[in-house]
Amino acid sequence: MSRATTHILRAVLEDDPTVARDIEIDSEKSLSDLAKGIVEAFGFEFDQIRPK
Repeated sequence: MSRATTHILRAVLEDDPTVARDIEIDSEKSLSDLAKGIVEAFGFEFDQIRPK
């Protein structure tokens, strides 16, 4: 049986590098799950994010 792995990442706002969030995510989660986690960590709704 394999052990679950988690990853800890730091997300920093491009416009204000003093604002950062550390996010822990299971290695089996998708890239979409990571994106949603980052957005939620900053208190935004996922559908509020617009590409530049």
